Amino acid sequence: MKRKLSEVLAIICCMVLYAGCSVKEDRTACPCRILLDFSSVDTAAVTAVDMLVNASGGFVHKKCLHADEIDAIYTVSVPQGNVTVNVSTGADGMVYDDGALVIPYGSECPEVYMHCSGFEAMGELYRHEVLLRKDHCILTVYVKADGAFPFNLSVKGHVNGFTPYGKPSEGDFMCAAGAESDGGFRAVIPRQLDSTLKLEVNDGSEMLKVFALGEYLEASGYDWDAVDLENVTVSLDYSLTRLTVYVEGWDHEYAYDVVI
Repeated sequence: MKRKLSEVLAIICCMVLYAGCSVKEDRTACPCRILLDFSSVDTAAVTAVDMLVNASGGFVHKKCLHADEIDAIYTVSVPQGNVTVNVSTGADGMVYDDGALVIPYGSECPEVYMHCSGFEAMGELYRHEVLLRKDHCILTVYVKADGAFPFNLSVKGHVNGFTPYGKPSEGDFMCAAGAESDGGFRAVIPRQLDSTLKLEVNDGSEMLKVFALGEYLEASGYDWDAVDLENVTVSLDYSLTRLTVYVEGWDHEYAYDVVI
């Protein structure tokens, strides 16, 4: 009821604001009122989002919206023409660079959810639904070794963030996989463009082994273009160099004999 009332009020306000644009005038000079619909966002889980709206003529509207502001229709007046809307949450630690989000080298990807869309906003009103998608994959690695495993794991790739349009951006990425209390190693990686992702084993001073993780994921049918990325668990038999891939939500696994 609260959301419906907010929508009605937003539309009424728009009608009042645009009463000043006479039907005899060239309405392309009037701004377009964009109604950003956040009704699909779970405000119980999402407490705040960062929003960036770009429009014709260098128009920029940037704001952090809190849960009470996204539990309704949020309106932005923009010049008519091409518009891009970028909404993200969980991007802490990423760096804004000319509209792009960049993961600092050596850091894992934050658990980021994003919505990015471009459209042509013409007329007095334009309604746009915000749909956040999971743009990160939590990778967990369990190593089976003879005795203790005294080495470190790291992940390397060629995607280091997201463009202003929400696409994966090319750049060097590397992060250490942190040790977990259950004996596994955990790293968060961003949406990928190809299968070049690597899992490396090192002793702190030199690299000992490299596993073509991206190729094994591709062979398993993992979809980097999915709306919401699934998490992945890898079981690595270090002595026999056998790697098994488990994808969250799947009822099967894939095992590979690794040739190094």
